[in-house]
Amino acid sequence: MIMKYNTYIFDLDGTLLDTLQDLANAVNHAMRRMDYPERTVDEVLPFTTQKKSNASLYTDQTKTIRKGVNGRQNVTYKDKYVDGKLKESVKIKSVVTKAATERILEVGTKKRPTVSANGIYTVSTLSAPSSLQIGKNGVPTSYKRVITGTASAYSGGGVTATGKYVRPGYIAVNPNQIPYGTKMWIVSNDGSYVYGYASAEDTGGFIYWSGSSSTVCDLYFDSEGQASAFGRRGVTIYIL
Repeated sequence: MIMKYNTYIFDLDGTLLDTLQDLANAVNHAMRRMDYPERTVDEVLPFTTQKKSNASLYTDQTKTIRKGVNGRQNVTYKDKYVDGKLKESVKIKSVVTKAATERILEVGTKKRPTVSANGIYTVSTLSAPSSLQIGKNGVPTSYKRVITGTASAYSGGGVTATGKYVRPGYIAVNPNQIPYGTKMWIVSNDGSYVYGYASAEDTGGFIYWSGSSSTVCDLYFDSEGQASAFGRRGVTIYIL
């Protein structure tokens, strides 16, 4: 229906029609058949995935704890037909008929050890100088002195006392015992860790602890899980 008031022409939506062409288009629009049927279809309800960190897995590894299973759902759509042709479908509601089972996936947070010297895998991500030679026993063939004691571990990011961003290989020390910038090679006495090539770049909080006289360094790890796994253990430090 077209309505005319004082030479202004509007269509049924209240839109002002400026030209005869607009008027013709409005008439054609009014004459078109519009249908809005609803339909309900059975569809897959995709499962979701819950991810959990696992410090014992490398960053490129995952472990499925529980497999995900798709569910089913009845989905209702409202379709728009113009002159018998489908122009648009709008989802208006869905009803779950079978719940999906969530997948639980563990994702590794441990970085793969770096090949530091002589093909030996280390925790440290620092690149050792080509002059550093490591013997078959995992000990440098040349070093200035040896320090033994207990190492603790930490993580969490931040900046070192020397102004560098923390990373495996930059360790915390008592600078009165091991000056900043000192390069060293570190291995655990139980043989389970080769921390590798390291540089003294931070001050260890252990220097303020009571009864921490045996602690000689604090080793940085990429994650809290890795640091916890290391805990506190005896180490040998070869000053280079």
